[in-house]
Formats: sequence, structure tokens, C-alpha cells
Amino acid sequence: MTDAAIQWLATKASYLTARELLGEALLLRGFQARFESGRLRVILDHPSDRSVLRPFLDLGADGRVIGPVQPAPPPDPRDGGRGASGPDPGEPWRAAAGRLVAIDRHGREPGGTTEEGWRQFRSRRRAEPPAVVADAECLDLGVALLVRALCLVDCKAIQSCDGHQRDSGREVVRDAEIEFASRWDAMLGASLVDLATGGSPRDWQWSYRSLRVPYTGGHDVAGLTRALEELQRVARALVEHRRWGPFRNARVRALSEYGRTEPHPEEFRAALRRLLEPQAPAAPAAEPARSRATSAG
Repeated sequence: MTDAAIQWLATKASYLTARELLGEALLLRGFQARFESGRLRVILDHPSDRSVLRPFLDLGADGRVIGPVQPAPPPDPRDGGRGASGPDPGEPWRAAAGRLVAIDRHGREPGGTTEEGWRQFRSRRRAEPPAVVADAECLDLGVALLVRALCLVDCKAIQSCDGHQRDSGREVVRDAEIEFASRWDAMLGASLVDLATGGSPRDWQWSYRSLRVPYTGGHDVAGLTRALEELQRVARALVEHRRWGPFRNARVRALSEYGRTEPHPEEFRAALRRLLEPQAPAAPAAEPARSRATSAG
């Protein structure tokens, strides 16, 4: 998936500024990024986000990107060491974007593997977005933003994989998958994705407590790039609308329909449809990380 992400960014580099490209890389890596008054800002959703980004970015107290962390280029002897020919001011931003995407430590899971029942789903606090990097491992690049976006709308994800694995030294690509803490989280996630996007992509498979995303476009770089585009589209729609009315406390409002007794799954789905489907969010920004957009989440 890293090769597909690099290809995706390379395509965007032809029409994005260096700062906009860095915003795209942050979103790919799983961080909320948006432009405010022309300045790139990172929304720090996890206590570790600042330390994870420290090798790449100099961040202000509010998450505003002051600049990329990049070693100074060596003096050009042809210019007497002064660099009067003028280095490209956007190069450090593009380099930081490339370094962010190139983090390649597979295996980081959102946390926990035990299935939760109705009682846990009903009584728990809000789902918290997982760390992007922890214990020398990171959320898989292809699904990182979607995993965090689902948690931001209170759908607790506990395992994820972008389908990229190694088997006997060979690179093998399987379907991407996200596993939820409970069947109720999966139902809530499916309903909110439908609401945010006008309907889940046709080939996405929501099951008992998981979401499977087949790479129907092929397992070459071009096919993975198309899948990455779709994953990003859905994740960014969730991020864009997570504070909009129907998304706020959707789990709590659905739970208000019931007491301690576990409902039938179809009854719960019907309650979600009743609470959410009559609503229609405004269309999300197509490029939430770009400076021409006012918000990315």
C-alpha cells in the first residue's frame, strides 16, 4: 500500500502546493489536517500524536504547523556555499510528506481483541481514536484514517489491516479489513458511513462485526491506488461531518431507545435508520486538506 500511496501523492503533486501535499500525507497517515486562514493545522486526537509527528513537523501549541523538520541541505560549492541560487522553499514540505507516508511498520492494532456484548456497548465511554504509532508499530497506511474516523464517531474498532502482508518473503495483498468491538459498533458504523457518503461503496462488505474492503480494481499499484482513493473518500466524509447533528452522540441517541435488555439486531438497525436516514448532510469538501478548503473535520 505504501507504493500506491506514494503514487497517489505523486499524482497530486502536479497540482497541489507543497503545503497542501503535506496535508494530504497527514490525512493518509491517519491525522486530521485542515487549513485555517491559509495555515495548515493538525488536530491532535490522541495524546501521542504530537510526539509521533515531532521528527517530521514543528507544531505550535494549537497543532498549527510552523514548518517541517528537515536537515539543512549542504552548501552548494558552485555558489560559494551561500545558496544564492535559491533552494526550492517547498522541497522540505514535500520531503516531510514523503517521509510520513514512507513509515512502514505493519501490525499496529487499535487495541483489544475481545468481543463486547450489549452491556459493554451500552455502558462504555466514547470510543477513542487509537495512536497512529505505538510500540514501534503503526496503523496500516491504507486504513489508518478510516479507523480513527470511525472511532471519532463512536464506533469502536479493535483490529485493522490494509491487506498488505508478507508471506515467505513475498508481498501478498489481501482484502483490507476493520474489526469492531461489537456487532452493534459495526451496525452503527455502516449506518454512519451510509449517511456521510450517500451509501457505502457497492463492494464493501459489512458483516457480523467487521468491514471488509476487497481490492476489486486489482492488486497492482494502479488498483491499490483506486482502492486508496475510495478509502480516503469515505474516511474524510466521516471526519468532515463528525460534528454535524446526526453524527453527534449517535450511539447515545440510539441507546436511548432501549433499556438494559439487548434488542434484536434487526430492531437496532431499524432504530438507526429511523434516527439517521431522514437526515442528509451537506456534501463534504472534495479535498479537505487543501488550503482552498475551510475545514477538514
